[in-house]
Amino acid sequence: MQQSAGGSKQAAADRLDAAMRQALLPSEARVRLGAWAADKGAAFAGAAGTGMHGVGCVPAHWAGIGPWPEVLGVRGATGTVAVSRAQVREAVGSALDGGRWDEALVVPYVWGRGNRPWRGPVVLAGILAHPGTAGALAGAVQALTSEGAVAAYRRLDGAVPGLGPAFFTKFLHFAGLALVEAVPGPLPLILDSRVAAALRALAVPVGLAAGLPDTAEIARWTWSDGGWTPHRYRVYLEWMHAAAEQLASTCPDWPARRPDLLELALFKGV
Repeated sequence: MQQSAGGSKQAAADRLDAAMRQALLPSEARVRLGAWAADKGAAFAGAAGTGMHGVGCVPAHWAGIGPWPEVLGVRGATGTVAVSRAQVREAVGSALDGGRWDEALVVPYVWGRGNRPWRGPVVLAGILAHPGTAGALAGAVQALTSEGAVAAYRRLDGAVPGLGPAFFTKFLHFAGLALVEAVPGPLPLILDSRVAAALRALAVPVGLAAGLPDTAEIARWTWSDGGWTPHRYRVYLEWMHAAAEQLASTCPDWPARRPDLLELALFKGV
């Protein structure tokens, strides 16, 4: 987990963040991402939320979980069900409209775990059983629509045992897409360990080029594998939205205003 920042270490992190914000994506990364958007990423470039990106899940792995939304397939079925981001967005929106907070979390959580959930069903059962879960999710959505993504992140950070940022940012991301007209500021994006690792890899050469000391250590600390603070999430959103605009202005195949597509690309290791 990312540790509490001491003064000098946080100052070094701030300098690295500033260097990344100025540099954004280096030219070789823009070329690589632009080529992906023109080829394999083209299927995801047409709709906000990278709608056609699908993940497989096996309902039988989640036999003890309720509620079980229809979009996730027949309860107890042993075959793999493909669930797209567009379907998750629609299901989360429907659940939010009905105030069904548990259902609004179950869909992106199961989708995020995919067809190899490991301990996911046990962890999710504990999350759903916690008496504060529904209130925390409702409060986060209220914060999302009144103050924005970082305020919503802050409301969920540490609020429910077992529900960490890799999964509550999935909830926030799809809630933001469903409520897009009501969300001030940048829309929330998914942040997990794979995306953080991609940003860590991008941060190191930027810091070295800027002549910053201990760049690798600071990059590992800021873009750790989990436990990101609300401040780190703010930095992440600002960088991702700016980098997506940079891609849209420099790569003819990158659609405008699509930081979600950049998140998907980083997750896939492009």
